[in-house]
Order: sequence, then C-alpha cells, then structure tokens
Amino acid sequence: QAAALPGDAGGRGLALVRRPQDPAPAVFRVARTTPGELAALAERVRGQERARSPWLPALPLRLSRTRLTAPQDGEIVLGVADEPEQQRQTLRTLRPTQDRGLMVFGGPGSGKSTVLQALAEQVPQAVRIPQDPEQAWTLIDEIAEGRRPMPPLLVVDDVDRHLAAFPLEYAAAWAERLQRVVRAAGERGGTVVLSASRCSGQIAAIAELLPLRALLRTASRAEHLAAGGESAAFDSERPPGRAVLGTTEVQCALPDSDEGAPDPLPDLTPHWKPRA
Repeated sequence: QAAALPGDAGGRGLALVRRPQDPAPAVFRVARTTPGELAALAERVRGQERARSPWLPALPLRLSRTRLTAPQDGEIVLGVADEPEQQRQTLRTLRPTQDRGLMVFGGPGSGKSTVLQALAEQVPQAVRIPQDPEQAWTLIDEIAEGRRPMPPLLVVDDVDRHLAAFPLEYAAAWAERLQRVVRAAGERGGTVVLSASRCSGQIAAIAELLPLRALLRTASRAEHLAAGGESAAFDSERPPGRAVLGTTEVQCALPDSDEGAPDPLPDLTPHWKPRA
C-alpha cells in the first residue's frame, strides 16, 4: 500500500500508520519543519555528548594479535567474534584443557596458513609438521606410536598437500596415524590444529574427530557446503582470516611476525565480554 502513495511533490510527507487496534492503515501527513525550527533544535542540543551507535563497528580486515590477551593462562588467542544478536564482540580462544583441536578449511589466499602460524607462535613448545614427506611421516609416526611425547600444540598445515606427497598406500597409512594422534590428543594433554583446502575423503574423516571447525573463504559454494558450512554464509569475497566458527563470524588474529600490519580497532577492549 505504501508503494501506491503519490511520488510527486504533493506526496511529500504522506505516510501510512496502523496501530494494533486499527483494522486498516490510515493515511496521514507528517508536519513539515521550518528552517527556524531545525536551527532551534540544533542549538538546543549543541555541546551535548554525541549519541552512541547502537551497534559495534564492523570487524577489522586485519587484526594484530599483539593487542589481544587471553583471559586465562594457557588459552590460545584465535581472534575476535562478532555477535550482533548479543550486541557484543568477544575474544575467541582455544582452551587446551577443553578444546581438543581445531580444523581450518580455506582455499588459496584465504589466510589458513597465517591463522595456524599465529596460533603456533603463542606456544613455545608447539610442533609444526614440515612439508618434507619423510620428516612428516617420521614425526606423526613417532607421536602416534608413543615414541615421541605429544606436544602441547601440534600444527599440521595443508593436510591435503601432505597426503598428495605420499604414494597412495602410504597416504592412507599416514592419515590413519594422524587420526590416532587426534584421538589421543586430549588424553595426552595436547591440542591439534589442522588446515586443508577441501573436506573430502580421508580429510573429512580426520575433521570429524575435531570439536571445532573454522571455515575461511573457499573456492566455491560447493566446497563451502562440503566443509560443513551453511549456504547463506558462503561469501566469495570473504577477506583473508575471516572465518565462520560454528555460526559466528570471527576475524582471526595475525601472527606476531607480520610486522606493520594495520589494526583499525581503536579501542574495543571495554566491549569484549567473556563467553558464557
């Protein structure tokens, strides 16, 4: 009905209003204000504190980890989550004693390696599995068999590239050992963080063992859905480091080694609230 109101000069100020007790909306005309009335209003509020926005600023495109501090010792800072329905932005962390691990999915340029690097830098005893196939095989095999202690944080970047570097039968055996490591991580006091470009086959089986899953930008909607994301949350222009964690948008922090990274957040610390 509002679309049928006249759009010419004679229709200025016309509107429809319907109160709960009205059977139908009624047309009324909003009173026009004169320049003098506007000037008087401006003068009346001059010098008053500017009204605060009812919503927080958008998450930054690049977030420096040096500005973020874990609320408890031992927690690993992941980034800042936006919770508009709660009108708050919260610090998100990995809790080694509760969160057994995290799976990060993302396509090329999505920032998945940077996310893992930022996590690894926070744990001095973290172990990163190298891309060299022989070294990767030896480390995972020794941890799986108990010949090497479980590190407090085990980081395996590009699991799909690791699997592609092995012959088929060795890839299956290495994936089986990695699954054993993930299963035993909680009991052995470790946290495992993995990343991959796609969620398929052996990687899907490994990802199912981890309690947390972060979805960065993927190459297609199909890959986003295959990784467990919702169709509405797919964004082909998602900035690097912007992830969907569960149903929440999270901007992951940059590693300390990324010097000179801009941090557009002026001072949001007072708005951060601990998770319930």
